[in-house]
Amino acid sequence: MKKILLLLTCALSFGRTCQAEPLDGRAETNLRYGSERSILMTEFWAPLTQSDSGVLFTDLRLMGDDQDNREGNLGIGYRHLLDLPLLGE
Repeated sequence: MKKILLLLTCALSFGRTCQAEPLDGRAETNLRYGSERSILMTEFWAPLTQSDSGVLFTDLRLMGDDQDNREGNLGIGYRHLLDLPLLGE
């Protein structure tokens, strides 16, 4: 969580240089319990390569419910922090 907050701070500081710590992979599991349907979701996020201003990552999401429905999603993405000047500078 600390690293995510650091990256958000970097993204919001636009014109300033930010030396972020390397990102670590993460896994999350969520359970949504309901009277008609309960859902179990799991997500895996892992950086493949990183620089001071960007990260190439992969993302795997799995979902299943108590009615034998299953689905999954595998993706690859790239996030880049832009170095934009602040308005009025």
